[in-house]
Amino acid sequence: MEPIWRKISNTLMEYLLKGEDLEGISQFLRTRQWIGPDEKLLSARKPGEGNMNYTLRIRSDFRTFILKQSRDYVEKYPSIPAPAHRAIVEGSFYEVVQRHPDLRAFTPEVMFMDQENSILMLEDLGDSMDYSKIYQPGKGLNKEEVEVLVSFLNLLHHQIKPEDTTVDFSNRDMRNLNGEHIFRYPFMEDNGFQLDDIQFGLQE
Repeated sequence: MEPIWRKISNTLMEYLLKGEDLEGISQFLRTRQWIGPDEKLLSARKPGEGNMNYTLRIRSDFRTFILKQSRDYVEKYPSIPAPAHRAIVEGSFYEVVQRHPDLRAFTPEVMFMDQENSILMLEDLGDSMDYSKIYQPGKGLNKEEVEVLVSFLNLLHHQIKPEDTTVDFSNRDMRNLNGEHIFRYPFMEDNGFQLDDIQFGLQE
């Protein structure tokens, strides 16, 4: 049976972000009036490792901001298709959250969105870790981190109501993709994973 994520259709985009093309990025932003006519871009670099999206930290002559583009594949694994509109769903979620003073400190501000090209311009929250450390032996969240996380989830649950937005946050395509890679793909005998690298004996 063909995996669900193989059925996601390709999306043609007018513009693809490329970190090495600073002039192209500058033209894209200036055409959309996301930057001022005299603002000069100085650098475009990856802010950290990521799997799903193409993300750049843009430094201009007086500020920094984040550009994020979701394409019709997983950025780290281009052979795996993915829903291209996922960044717009993410940005729409941030916009709803920003309406609530108790929640807005937890998420970046959405400065602009380009739905056609699935590009977000986001507030730069600075350098931070991605918590991949918690997958390492003996590592985890400390008590303070758990309390902050639970507090955020509690506020989110009680303050965001369905009537707050017309955006469909169910994002069924992403749920199908995640479900495929969590519940089906790992259990295929020919999935290409070296499971003994994770834990000896797991392959058998």
